[in-house]
Amino acid sequence: MKVCTDSCLFGAWAASEIQSFENSRLLDIGTGTGLLSLMIAQQNSLIKIDAIEIEKKDALQAANNVSESVFAKKINVINEDIKTFNSDIKYDNIICNPPFFSNSLLSPDVDKNTAKHQSELDLKTLINISKNLLKPTGDFFLLMPYVRYNEIISEIRNISKMVKVRPHSNKDFFRIMLKFSDRNSCLQESEISIKENGEYTEEFKILLKNFYLDF
Repeated sequence: MKVCTDSCLFGAWAASEIQSFENSRLLDIGTGTGLLSLMIAQQNSLIKIDAIEIEKKDALQAANNVSESVFAKKINVINEDIKTFNSDIKYDNIICNPPFFSNSLLSPDVDKNTAKHQSELDLKTLINISKNLLKPTGDFFLLMPYVRYNEIISEIRNISKMVKVRPHSNKDFFRIMLKFSDRNSCLQESEISIKENGEYTEEFKILLKNFYLDF
């Protein structure tokens, strides 16, 4: 599975926002390669992570990536559908880079559809599941395409932070990074560009400096 720059940005941003403490727990929904879990584990030494993935081959890849890292004891990869996932744990944080392309043309590859489309997990279902699994004091981090902005605003309450992402400083927004919870909060909005004049921006470099060797 391809690792995308916007996913790396999202992982670094979420890792910087998470306040971990002894025995704090995080759930990574749709972990894919395990990228987000590994990034958060790197930056938050006290956190324990459950990384759930519906696709068996992706879960195996994530488990392999975790086992070859120094965070093998902190991350538990679970091959299961989040819609049937039963847990007695209430999580302090939940993170998700979900299926993106609502109402888009489907691929003949069923696994690719599951990974990229919301046919298996729509936004409303994801929000409801997360509410049931999150502590009242917890935070949910979500990466979404900007074209779904209106849907996001109508479905999600109590957004505390919204970061609009441009692929390049002279391009339109293409992603939104969100932080929200059941707590009442005042929305903080900002934006970031990944590149400017063909080079990574300083903002991007600051967030990714602990993850990109070139920075």
